[in-house]
Amino acid sequence: MDQRSAYLNEMMLHAGQFVEQGDVYNAVKLLRRIIKTAPEWHEPHARLAELYKKQGEWKAMLHFAKRAVALHTADAAAWRNVGIAATALKKARIAQTVWNKFGISAGKDSPRSIIGLRIQTGKQFEIVWAHPLDPAKAVITSIPHPASGRRFHDVMLFDYSPCGYAVTGKQRYPVFDALGLLRHSPYKTFSCQVDTTDKKVLRLLEKLCRQAGVGFENWTNAARALPFQSEKALPEFYGADILPQGDRDTSTVALAALHQNEAEQVLGNWSIITLIGFSALEQKL
Repeated sequence: MDQRSAYLNEMMLHAGQFVEQGDVYNAVKLLRRIIKTAPEWHEPHARLAELYKKQGEWKAMLHFAKRAVALHTADAAAWRNVGIAATALKKARIAQTVWNKFGISAGKDSPRSIIGLRIQTGKQFEIVWAHPLDPAKAVITSIPHPASGRRFHDVMLFDYSPCGYAVTGKQRYPVFDALGLLRHSPYKTFSCQVDTTDKKVLRLLEKLCRQAGVGFENWTNAARALPFQSEKALPEFYGADILPQGDRDTSTVALAALHQNEAEQVLGNWSIITLIGFSALEQKL
């Protein structure tokens, strides 16, 4: 290795250390200096694209991802980043060119076209269900907690590498990091307490909601992370439906509707059928 290569590799090492320390400013500054010194080297371009993706700076991400693939056409991760950035910027033709290049179709790697999205709010996160529309965007099919600012049927941008797996029943579904909101949903989020934990009775409420075009979620079954044995393994996220239930005699349920009276009508019909009571419905978001 010549002196120049050794110098550049040392700079790349320092840039990686800045990233690990959460010092994005100095990491970006150093990577840009490396590019000025060695503009033919694809790796600093690819790393900058990754950093700008985490910051949600889509124009800069697209620029450096495109430079990375121009310098190294076999970099699949950089190609995927071109597709993600193009999707965020509504450059559909560029994104579709990337997906066609890899023969990727919506939901190809997701059983039943269902994926989990990990939505982060500060230092907290939750897992919500979503249906992929293409390899970079998905529509939320469950009802996120209002603290996230996300709603039923929001269209989200998501990353390409799974960050874990959601386990429900005997199925494992890949979970991807949500990168940002692409389209707001008109649905509002409501919640109430229902005087039952009976799964069969709650499934009836879910069915009635679905028939009325109202979203339903049992917030009692919010996904959680459990420890996993291998440090190299991706984490698994479990819902409370497969964990001990404790002594609860009520459930917290969420409904998503365009108007509050739609949610109230479904709850009222369900209460008449089952003779089970519920608390006053409250709008959360």
